[in-house]
Amino acid sequence: MGRLVDWLSEPRAPHHAITWWRRARRYRDLPRPRPDETSLTLALTFDVERDPGQPVDPHRCQTCFPFLDWLDEVSAARDWRTTLFVQGSIVEQLAAPLRRLVPRHELGLHGYFHELWGRQLWFAPYEPPPPPGLRRALLEEGLRAFERAGLPRPRAFRAPNLVCDQTTLALLEQAGFRLDSSAATYRGEAPIVTRHGALVRVPVSGAPRPILHRWLGTPLPSWAVHRVVNLVNFLAPFDELMPLVEEVLAVQTLAGSPHHLVVLAHPWEFADLPITGCGSANYDRLIDRVELLSSYFPTKVSGIGDIVSRSALAHLDRPAAS
Repeated sequence: MGRLVDWLSEPRAPHHAITWWRRARRYRDLPRPRPDETSLTLALTFDVERDPGQPVDPHRCQTCFPFLDWLDEVSAARDWRTTLFVQGSIVEQLAAPLRRLVPRHELGLHGYFHELWGRQLWFAPYEPPPPPGLRRALLEEGLRAFERAGLPRPRAFRAPNLVCDQTTLALLEQAGFRLDSSAATYRGEAPIVTRHGALVRVPVSGAPRPILHRWLGTPLPSWAVHRVVNLVNFLAPFDELMPLVEEVLAVQTLAGSPHHLVVLAHPWEFADLPITGCGSANYDRLIDRVELLSSYFPTKVSGIGDIVSRSALAHLDRPAAS
């Protein structure tokens, strides 16, 4: 039943064609930002989580250790500040490298066992989300894991798979979190800073204007795609990335939101795994891409919380764009 509800609510599916039309019209022909007039806050964010593979082991995180060592070295040399959303069940295993990254980097919580924090997904074999009482307990245990590891209490949260409902947002507020980065931009959420009660929401950047796929070459649309600034897209050929970046910045200009780009990546994407887009070559490719982007826009690599500190309260009081 949960998967059926999620499918019926899926804004990328053809039964939501009116939503496609509204978004295409709203974000059509936006003026693109001029590089000489646009400074960019680049938030490199990493979901530090279990290793991929079957069977799923929520405690196995061997790909995290070399990545965190690399990040420590490179960020110190290049004055990068990044944000790491750490899965609660592996915080204590990673305590030593995480402590080396503090205070230069910002730490957040990424669920506990990489479970869902909202409606069950129709397209992925996840169990239904835990009930509210168990979610509260998982949040508390995640916070205790940071304390036992000798790490500062996280104030930022990102739900696994960017699945987060109103119940979870309320629990985050009650637990003292101040920033959430769980909005599902792959489903068309606007890439702007918004407020939800005491929480400020800064999503992974993505394009709310849908790209339509067609049925077997016919004019009939079959599916809508929203490009997200994940590692694969961030490292794509520059002439493919720049239209996405320019659209994100144009949407932010329209909404009066500060210009920023939130990139989503994972430590396992830098390991030599038999998964498309993964590989140790991504270490150098990421450095090269940040340098290339910085040559186009004046760019500061900052934590996701730094975006919030630059936001005007007047903007945060506006509703999110649809």
